[in-house]
Amino acid sequence: MDNTPTDAADRELEHAFYNALTRRMHEDPITFSSGLLFHHAASGDATVLDSGVELMRSAYMSQPQNISFILHLCVWLRTRHECSSAAADNHEMIFLLRRALNVVPGLEDHPFLLESLGIALQWRFQRTGKFEDLEAAISTIRHILELTPEGDPDKANWLDNLGSALQHRFKAVGELEDLETAISTSRHAVEITPEGHADKPTLLNNLGVALQRRFEHVGELEDLEATISTKRRAVEFTPDGHPDKPTWLSNLGTALQYRFERVHELPDLEAVISAGRHAVELTPEGDPNKPGRLSNLGCALQSRFEHVGELEDLEAAISANRRAVELAPDGHSDKPTWLSNLGTALERRFERVGELQDLIAAISTKRYAVELTPESHADKPGMLSNLGTALQCFFKHLGTLDVLEAAISANYRAVELTLEGDSEMSGRLSNLGAALLRRFERTDKLEDLEAAVSTSRRAVELMPDGHPDKLSRLDNLGSALLTRFERVNKLEDLEAAISTCRRAVELTPIRHPVKPSRLYSLGIALQSRFEQYPTSLSFAEASACFLEGATCSSGSPFDRFQPALGYVKILVHNPQFTTAPSILDAYSHIVCIILELVWLGHNLDRRYEESSRYAPIISNAVSAAIQSGALSRAVEWLETGRSIVWSQLLALRTPLDELEVHHRDLSIELRDVQRQLRHTAHILRSDQPRSVVVGQLSPDAQVILDHHRRLSIKRDGLLKKIRECDGFENFLLPQLFPALLQSRELCHGHFVYIKVHRSHCHALVVLSRDEPKLVDLPGLSFDRAEQLQSLWIEQLRQLGRHARSSHPKTAHVPRTQPSSPAGAQSLRRSAFVQDDDLTSDRLLERLWDWVVGPILEALGLLVQDEMPPHITWCPTGPLTRLPLHAAGRYSEPDGPRAFHYVASSYSPSLSALTRAAEGLAKKPSSSSVLVVTQHATPGQSPLRGTLQESHQLCQLLHKSRMQHDVLNHKQATRDSVLSVMNRHSWVHFACHGSQRKYDPTKSAFYLYESALSLADLMQTVSDDAELAFLSACQTATGDAVNPEEAVHLAAGMLAVGYKGVIATMWSIGDADAPIVVEAYYKRLLESRNTGAVGPGETGAAYALHEAVKVLRDRVGEKNFVSWAPFVHFGV
Repeated sequence: MDNTPTDAADRELEHAFYNALTRRMHEDPITFSSGLLFHHAASGDATVLDSGVELMRSAYMSQPQNISFILHLCVWLRTRHECSSAAADNHEMIFLLRRALNVVPGLEDHPFLLESLGIALQWRFQRTGKFEDLEAAISTIRHILELTPEGDPDKANWLDNLGSALQHRFKAVGELEDLETAISTSRHAVEITPEGHADKPTLLNNLGVALQRRFEHVGELEDLEATISTKRRAVEFTPDGHPDKPTWLSNLGTALQYRFERVHELPDLEAVISAGRHAVELTPEGDPNKPGRLSNLGCALQSRFEHVGELEDLEAAISANRRAVELAPDGHSDKPTWLSNLGTALERRFERVGELQDLIAAISTKRYAVELTPESHADKPGMLSNLGTALQCFFKHLGTLDVLEAAISANYRAVELTLEGDSEMSGRLSNLGAALLRRFERTDKLEDLEAAVSTSRRAVELMPDGHPDKLSRLDNLGSALLTRFERVNKLEDLEAAISTCRRAVELTPIRHPVKPSRLYSLGIALQSRFEQYPTSLSFAEASACFLEGATCSSGSPFDRFQPALGYVKILVHNPQFTTAPSILDAYSHIVCIILELVWLGHNLDRRYEESSRYAPIISNAVSAAIQSGALSRAVEWLETGRSIVWSQLLALRTPLDELEVHHRDLSIELRDVQRQLRHTAHILRSDQPRSVVVGQLSPDAQVILDHHRRLSIKRDGLLKKIRECDGFENFLLPQLFPALLQSRELCHGHFVYIKVHRSHCHALVVLSRDEPKLVDLPGLSFDRAEQLQSLWIEQLRQLGRHARSSHPKTAHVPRTQPSSPAGAQSLRRSAFVQDDDLTSDRLLERLWDWVVGPILEALGLLVQDEMPPHITWCPTGPLTRLPLHAAGRYSEPDGPRAFHYVASSYSPSLSALTRAAEGLAKKPSSSSVLVVTQHATPGQSPLRGTLQESHQLCQLLHKSRMQHDVLNHKQATRDSVLSVMNRHSWVHFACHGSQRKYDPTKSAFYLYESALSLADLMQTVSDDAELAFLSACQTATGDAVNPEEAVHLAAGMLAVGYKGVIATMWSIGDADAPIVVEAYYKRLLESRNTGAVGPGETGAAYALHEAVKVLRDRVGEKNFVSWAPFVHFGV
């Protein structure tokens, strides 16, 4: 666009105005500066700060002796520093003020310059911790006060400044005289300031801060009451919207928290959190006070977690503390405190949740706090003691002795640096005593034990009665005394330990989260007395203590697990003092707690670790129930302890129809949380990238874990609310036997658990309406079962049906006819097979004689029938990897074989089967098939048999007029399969498989240039999914280390929604698969078309039974490795 005359005139006018403005600025900078200051004060416009500084800096440089220029430049620098906390402004201000006071005649006693210098020196001290700045600030302020007459309106402010500076020196050096002077000075400032004065709230707040410091140091409750009263007045006198209101609120919250910690009145803590949140909300981003207020809020939230036990509070505490540290500039004098607070919160989360990266981060953070704190600083002992507790915690869980030595060193140093009379001395001595006790337990050096007792006793003596922290001191002393009794066998130590621990229990509030651990400590001491004096009275006292700890309504699952386990052990080991119902009652408590320990909020491999760790306890519980004749309870516990992780994943897919009808809002919330958890519930520790600090997660990985944990916490809270509603008390809890039995009616045939235990082995048969039937297996023992499994695995290896590496590696073997010897044909292998399975004639005979034969005989099933009855096997322990369906006496031509008498299926649990049956009952009758084949997966051996398999299957489907889609080779990509799977109720995979035992959701089918994992399927499979045929290898091979979790693809396909699954227990021959597939689908489609498949059935078990017979007839009965791997799971 062309320039117009008007545009040119406007530019000329603007140029003239700018020139006039510039001349005015240089001719009269003071007037111009005053105008800018007024504008900033009225509008808060921060954009003028740089202009004002540059204006007056230029004026000062031209006339460095001009008093007005110096004053105005100092005002601008001070104003900009108050807004931005820029260190350069502070340094320049100090340099300028000192030069003016020392060089310019007549300014040495200038009040404003002296006051500004004192404030600037305090600011720099707070930022850098340089003690000489603080000394200079105190000297400067005292000089001002000497120059100020009584009655001067500024006297109160300078008294207040002196009080603040003396508080800083007390905090740095710890001289009580400084604090006393600070209090008297601040009190004087308050007294000479009239009511209604604008500075009154500030003076009251600062007096409250000084009184609080004295309470922290001396511990007198009247100081704390005076602190709260004074700070509350500061808040009340400050109108809403005032910029200082957030500060006064935050400080009041800190005082209220101290009182809560002394008297344990929850309303105080609620007021702390409310004030802290309000303070944070009122503090704008960029405000230098924001980090401190966030840290205070974090401490309050952590305190509520420690007293109430809600994980949500701890997560919020960590978030607030982490944000405080992130916002704190390097060099800030309070940054070490905020780092230490964050470290303590992370340590608490480790203690509650058990994720090692939290503890590693806590130690790293606390160590950094110690390094940033000067040696002479009053906070140094506290930082060292905090670091010592974290190091001790690390030793307790990992047993690294050099870490314990570092903990003891830090605790010793903390005690040495703590002044006599300091109220923190008791806690630091107690921490030291606990560390010395740990070292004794490791090294058995008696001097450590004696030092632990004496140090812990002194910690108790220094803590006044009525102080809430006295409880932990007593607990530590009790542990030390009990340990000395166990080592030296002095009964007076035992009695003293009991007395001390009992006092700690009595003083601990009923609902306090530490109550279970205190009861456990007392229970251990009482158990020691019972062992000395085994009477019914001493037994009852110890067992009652354990029971009370196990049934506490508060406390972490682990803290309740310890007394629950103690309760079980003392009952089981002393049957003469108890009854079978009491033992079962003890086990019922521990089984419930184990479900909490295998928490959905953990990453997946952690859940598998926890499940494996506690599986023997559940096995013992089941065995005890069987021994007592409580067969229904045995079934309930078998269900609870099997496939815990799969059950969690399945629960995330549970329909919420009934909940939506009665409580729609809760249903909407839960559905949203569970939808998000389906994306995070299979996160592995190994999936998360590590940072450069060994053991610590990268920030991105930590964000993922934190998000998953917060979702789990939110879900727990929603479930708690739902279970408080009438009719939903058992919502998503493990089913009791009557409910299991009711669901069982949808299934067909016999359901058989096989319980392998070191004391005895049994089968539990669940029928349609009756109590479970118990079948004794006298020929079977745990050792025999393990031996069968080991020999089976070894034979598979020898026959080439077991991969030896976790990496994709399959040698090419020329294809032969199916009748060729085992191992001579191409195998469809698993890319991750550290699993083992197979047998020979004698092994299968043992399996028949010891397991399958006695069960079928007890059930009256040793009768051959054209349509054999159906049986579903649910083995436990070592039997989970053995082919029960192939058991028989093959050395005898007419000897019994399992397949002569029954059609076999498997299921990870009864609830998995009933869930599938319930889903099948709601499924539409029409079905369609997706056929996915991959004969030449890049990087894998070719599977030419899949081409024949696909061709034969498609012919059958076309002949039966069954709708189907085929994706072969390059068409069979991950994305293409996912895009169409939910349109089909059946799916057939003919390809290589990959099994990941440490994360079954990463188990996958190898497609073209990519893999399709169970995690992918969990996001896409519809509720109409019905049947899956996994014509890949080892898709039903479990994990020998954790057999109860059904860590294989077949169980995973049930979990993602399929009702029946055909899978393989070991590598299958490429030429064998097409034979089974053709015969299976021929029989299945025929049964469906003729109406032979009844309601609640799929027909898959009988179809596979017939198909395997076809293959067995071709390859020979004794070619077990060819026909026996094919198995059916589910309905």
